[in-house]
Amino acid sequence: GSPSMNFFQGRADGSGRIGLSGLGEAGLGEAGLVGGGHAGPVVLGVRPDGFRIDTPQTGALRGRVVLSEYLGRETFLHVQLVNGEVITVEADSRDEIAIGSEIGLTPVDTACHLFDSASGKRIG
Repeated sequence: GSPSMNFFQGRADGSGRIGLSGLGEAGLGEAGLVGGGHAGPVVLGVRPDGFRIDTPQTGALRGRVVLSEYLGRETFLHVQLVNGEVITVEADSRDEIAIGSEIGLTPVDTACHLFDSASGKRIG
């Protein structure tokens, strides 16, 4: 799909927590994404519409809006995360989020996809 899914390298600890390389942790146990006690290197995939936009203090991830693409009902925000990586996030066009704004992002459990880092196969 377009825009494409955002991918994050990380490590699952087997209890539902995923440490994302250079970005902190995301708790995804409620979605069963790490079911079966999966532990080890993983890739977390999140589509642009799979984030909740939060304050920088409450989001699982923090970043700065570097580009905003208004497309009618939705706006695609290009957000530079604290590790320098730029991801694409879908926002409601009624939300006025200016370029340069610091925002927090939290992946929505049901919109996340977890893959084994070595094989690329989906987990869960």
